[in-house]
Amino acid sequence: MKGKKQESTEKGVIIGRMPIMLRSCSCVLYGKDEEQLAKLGECPLDPGGYFVINGTKKNYFRAGRALSTGNWDVKRFGMHKKGVTDVVARLSYIGTLGNMTKIRPQFEKSRKVSGPRALQPSQFGMLCPCDTPEGEACRLVKNLALITHITKD
Repeated sequence: MKGKKQESTEKGVIIGRMPIMLRSCSCVLYGKDEEQLAKLGECPLDPGGYFVINGTKKNYFRAGRALSTGNWDVKRFGMHKKGVTDVVARLSYIGTLGNMTKIRPQFEKSRKVSGPRALQPSQFGMLCPCDTPEGEACRLVKNLALITHITKD
């Protein structure tokens, strides 16, 4: 048996318990209609997205607050980021495309430096030279051009 690995398989051994997020694909409430949820004693208006541990609701990700306020706070690491999320304006198709292709750098808007505001020669064809907001963020907030193609390569 020298040099050979032995494998053993044991079934039914509990090594830990992992909570399941409410209404996730692993939850028994996933895909149930309002009538089935009422039979189980659950509120059909509850969107889920949290854990129930020892009978109390636990929200570990705090994603709901980040999506509603646009600010991402992680006190444990002392991280505070503003403008992580934004409301999509759906007044027109072109306006929606412009809103979803917006690029915001982490640069102070109040500084009057022209370097970050300039469109670099390597950015032509990828960033739109015309679409930019007025005011302090002028030429800091840029949009992707309509011909830009983003890949994972």
